[in-house]
Amino acid sequence: MKGGRRLALPHHWTTTRGLWLRQSGLNGNVLTDREMILTFEQLRVIEVNVRGWSVIEIIECLSTMRTPPFAQPELRHLAMADLEPLVGCKAINHVEVMRLMSLVPGWQP
Repeated sequence: MKGGRRLALPHHWTTTRGLWLRQSGLNGNVLTDREMILTFEQLRVIEVNVRGWSVIEIIECLSTMRTPPFAQPELRHLAMADLEPLVGCKAINHVEVMRLMSLVPGWQP
């Protein structure tokens, strides 16, 4: 992936390709401690519950950024709750959070 800054992740998040902060938003995917894969596509988030998945299916999803046909992904806009773990581990600061959130349609501070 070109441009941007690769972010440090909270200790309970895992990734194979990294999570990148770009002018257009966040890019990449992570496996969280809640057994969820979050795929960040600029200002959109695709959230997939991976409970019951095999390790191979999880790694494949993280590596390819594609969800298997049996997955039931939830598509939504980026939210403050998605950014809190990144602020908590100092991967991004409050100014970057405000810049990102100001790009989300309909967001009000």
